[in-house]
Amino acid sequence: MAVAARRTPVPPIAAEELERRRRAYERATHSLRIEGLTMSPEAEAIAQAWLRGDISGEERMAQVKALHGT
Repeated sequence: MAVAARRTPVPPIAAEELERRRRAYERATHSLRIEGLTMSPEAEAIAQAWLRGDISGEERMAQVKALHGT
């Protein structure tokens, strides 16, 4: 599954938001590693798009749910 492109341009996100997203991503990946799990390449691509600010949190969740059929 490819990461869906946005239809409207994304305004740049603040450095503080980028840092918040980076910390959230690191906590999530650390939690997965503790449980012996990793993200699929598709989920990783979605996460990276969110980290860059290419998609919103809502778009990220919708794409992850679609990826996992929920």
